[in-house]
Amino acid sequence: MIGRDEELAELAVLLGEGGTVFLLGEAGTGKTAVQAACAEMARDRGYMVLRCTGVLDDLPVGFADLHELLLPVLDRVAELPAHHRNAVLAAFGETDEPVDVARLRPAVLTLLRRIAPVAVLADDWQWLDPSTLDVLTFVATELSGGPVFLAATARPGASTRDAVPVGCHQLALGPLTEVAANAVLDSLPAGPHAAIRDRVLARAAGNPLALIELAGGARMTERLECSFLRELHTQQPGSRTLLLCAGADAGLTPAELTAAGAELGFDDADLAAVEQTGLLTVTRDRLVFRHPLVRSAVYDGAPLADRLATHRTLAQVIASPPPASAPGAGPARAATRGADADRTADVDRAADVERAVEVDRAADVDRAVEVDRAVEVDRAVDVDRTTDVDRAVEVDRAADVDRTTDVDRAADVDRTGDADRAAWHRAAGTAGADDAAAADLADVGRRAAGRGAPREAVTAMRRAAELATDRGRRAGYLAEAAEVARQAGLGALTARLVEQARSAGPETAALIRLAQTEAGNSSVCGIGSRSAVGLLVLAREAARADPGRPEEPLRLLWAVAGLSFHFPQPALVREAAVAELRNLPLDPADPVRAVSLALLDPRGQAAEVRPRLAAMLPLVAEDAKMLLTYGWAASALHDLPLAVAGHEAALAHLRRRGRAGDAARELAFLATVRIVTGDLRQARADAAAAFRMSSALKLPMAEAEAQAALALGHAWSGDTEAVSAAIDLGRERTVTPWRSTVARLSWAAGLSALGGRRYREAWTALRGTAADPITAAWAIADLAEAAALSGRADAGAAVSGRTDAGASLPGRAGAGAALSSRTGAGAALSSRTGAGAALSGRVDAAAALSGDTDAGGPASGKTDAGAAVSGRVDAARALLAELPPCESDHLGAVAARARALLAATPEEAARHFEDSLASAQRAASPLELARTRLAYGRWLRRTRQVARARHELAAALTAFEAAGARAWAGQAADELRATGHHNTNLSGRPQRAGHGDPGTGTAGGGKDPRSMGRGVLDLLTVQERQVADLAATGLTNKEIGTRLYLSPLTVGSHMHRVLHKLGLTYRTQLPDALSAVKQVKPLASASAKRPSR
Repeated sequence: MIGRDEELAELAVLLGEGGTVFLLGEAGTGKTAVQAACAEMARDRGYMVLRCTGVLDDLPVGFADLHELLLPVLDRVAELPAHHRNAVLAAFGETDEPVDVARLRPAVLTLLRRIAPVAVLADDWQWLDPSTLDVLTFVATELSGGPVFLAATARPGASTRDAVPVGCHQLALGPLTEVAANAVLDSLPAGPHAAIRDRVLARAAGNPLALIELAGGARMTERLECSFLRELHTQQPGSRTLLLCAGADAGLTPAELTAAGAELGFDDADLAAVEQTGLLTVTRDRLVFRHPLVRSAVYDGAPLADRLATHRTLAQVIASPPPASAPGAGPARAATRGADADRTADVDRAADVERAVEVDRAADVDRAVEVDRAVEVDRAVDVDRTTDVDRAVEVDRAADVDRTTDVDRAADVDRTGDADRAAWHRAAGTAGADDAAAADLADVGRRAAGRGAPREAVTAMRRAAELATDRGRRAGYLAEAAEVARQAGLGALTARLVEQARSAGPETAALIRLAQTEAGNSSVCGIGSRSAVGLLVLAREAARADPGRPEEPLRLLWAVAGLSFHFPQPALVREAAVAELRNLPLDPADPVRAVSLALLDPRGQAAEVRPRLAAMLPLVAEDAKMLLTYGWAASALHDLPLAVAGHEAALAHLRRRGRAGDAARELAFLATVRIVTGDLRQARADAAAAFRMSSALKLPMAEAEAQAALALGHAWSGDTEAVSAAIDLGRERTVTPWRSTVARLSWAAGLSALGGRRYREAWTALRGTAADPITAAWAIADLAEAAALSGRADAGAAVSGRTDAGASLPGRAGAGAALSSRTGAGAALSSRTGAGAALSGRVDAAAALSGDTDAGGPASGKTDAGAAVSGRVDAARALLAELPPCESDHLGAVAARARALLAATPEEAARHFEDSLASAQRAASPLELARTRLAYGRWLRRTRQVARARHELAAALTAFEAAGARAWAGQAADELRATGHHNTNLSGRPQRAGHGDPGTGTAGGGKDPRSMGRGVLDLLTVQERQVADLAATGLTNKEIGTRLYLSPLTVGSHMHRVLHKLGLTYRTQLPDALSAVKQVKPLASASAKRPSR
């Protein structure tokens, strides 16, 4: 290769390192040639080489290029784990299941690593079919070394910048140097004359293909297509028709070309003439043009009538399978021929056996005539022999059935693909409208959507709309395309399709589907103008038009409910929607009706809907749209176990159906519910996965919701920097966030401030939770705590035994006053102090909180600080009074804790604390239980009930540490120290290897788990902690990767760091190590001051 020595040397190094490289260059710069040289280097090093080529094709087939890439190794798919194997087979149409793209991506990566060392070559990356591009983009970004190498070629430009994954190595192929360009000309059999050589060099500008073409008289690079077209006109008519046929379908096989020739008038002589020109090369199973520009020149330069006739002929040829003798008939047909041969051989063998049996029977008869007694023996032998023959025939038949089943399955795959190609050709061969062609193409789109190829599906349905004869059908196809795009998370495309469908004048049914699609798109992507009022009006019209069919208005009202869940709606709109729902002739137990009522008016409808909620889940198990909102309804009614169950069921269903956009949104909501239930580790994993999925799909609102969940998780763990980063990222992602996102970002900020004891900051942030009633209810106890403690100086100092440093005493002065260590244990404010007079102006707030003034002492004058705190407490009480009455133990726990923190008397505070403990235990909410124990323990200590305080605080500390809630564990430890609990054996101080108890070392030099304190877990990142926890349960790297949406190699990298940080040698030591760390008893610091007496 001339002039590419530096590029080839760099590729040689990259091949050894593994990973991904993109060869970027304009047309004709030699990208494919450099890639081919890289393939030779890979083969020389013992690599398997897999390749696929993108084609600028008007006949898109989902995963076609991926199938081309993996075809040589499809037999290795059987070695993959079941979930990965099924994903690959579904992508290639070998099963009826829809494609789970989330599993297909890591499945392909796993397959490549199994067959390593392997070089994956993708030519013309920008023209790969969208479904293949999605999978290979994942592979490209995950490869970070090792024996898997991906080299892709692409043209620079806006579309390529969008397609080439960010962060992948890029190698630009620039113009050849003058020396190299001259060398290229010298290498040609007939180079340019010396008189025009300089002109050729100047016009080619270092482009290798331009040098070759211009040396033969062609013009400049950008006009090479015209050069090819002139060359085409020198061919005989039969050759030109043959080239047009090949240009009309990039996937045409030689057998199909031969069959088309019989109809279009070209033959083998024309094929030989074309091959001699070098414009087209025919291999065993495909046709390859010399350059993509040749194909476009051939097709675009042909008259329209010729193109239409060619497409119609190809539609007939592809729809009718070629004769079995045709070359290159395809793998399924080859399998069929093999099966036929096997069956013929079976028949021949059976005939031989039967003839042998007849001969034996004749011999038996002869012997029976001579010796009567031998007859019985021979008959017995004959029976045995006949039985053996029958068994052999049955075995052969069973084998025949198995072979036939395999062949039929392969044939079905081929027939489906052929039907899709034939439909595309039929459409391309139609100059005007054709409803039959439109219907066939719509079926192509539906099959593509079912295979998890939404972009190809939308392309087919849009073309079907163009072919439809009337406006109603056209609008219907566009409405279908819009819904497919919405499910895939393609928000901008959905909006365009909705507008096109509406412009086509849809019928009522299509109009309703469009309204639902637009509402869903507005909810997920913030794109589209469909309002709740518009949906409500449409629902009323539908209900009046046909009162006996409530299904259509019901779905529209359900869409109104979904919008009201995501975005605030006027009370009049929600009330009107509820009234319309109640007017529809529906069973009160109808799931759509019940869920809609719960979302529109959770407070007013809880008594009716909540008791029926559990029975509804099985009824909606296969309804993707209903599953999406079931979890929301359960959250609105504060039934957290059902919310988790609903979100999990929806997520599993959406993954099976390949609906990545909806799955990303559902995973983000599930993460938040898991946080509320106390499952922090799984919640953080879910939120991280949701963010990755929604980022890949460009779903900013789901990205923001995922970041809100991550921020909440970080707030519990006390990682203030991570909280701030997640909040900033969440707010940057969208200008029209969901109401839940706004509220949960505020909750995360407030919770983080509470954990850092910045109470006034917490109060300010937590007021933002009012944007979403569900989040506001979950955060009500945090708001009460911030209100009660907001008069305290925000120094963030640990609570010491000398002074209470502003800690609250529920039951005294509206829970805002602090009890000085010099104040009597049971002192309470006099009856003259109203419930709202917390830290009133008669007590100097700062003095009271610092212990310099008796909290129950005489008034010294009203202060602004005291009035502010009193106002906050009053506001918190007002919000608490607005909580919906319901049977939720979780909500009961947080509401009771809030009442305790805001209580006017010690008796009232104690009663509410006990109620909160009981409710939290029933709700199985470990973190809420721990928070109540922390607040109760703090209150008990200040009322001098030290023994009980120690019990509650120790239990709280254990729960916080087990959950990884470090900020709250720190508060509990400080409070515990303030009770006088001292011990020099601290948790959180991991001993260094070799300095522990002698004789307790582990095999291989690892640490004894008992020598590691709880603080060692703080050394792990969130992702490492998730990997460690899952590995401790016995999961493999592949299984962990499936749970966390990571590749097995990435999991292995995390696992290596986990073992290093924990000082372990083998992953089998993890269960004991983590168990031992979690069981270390939390004790106070030896350096802590003893409490003052």
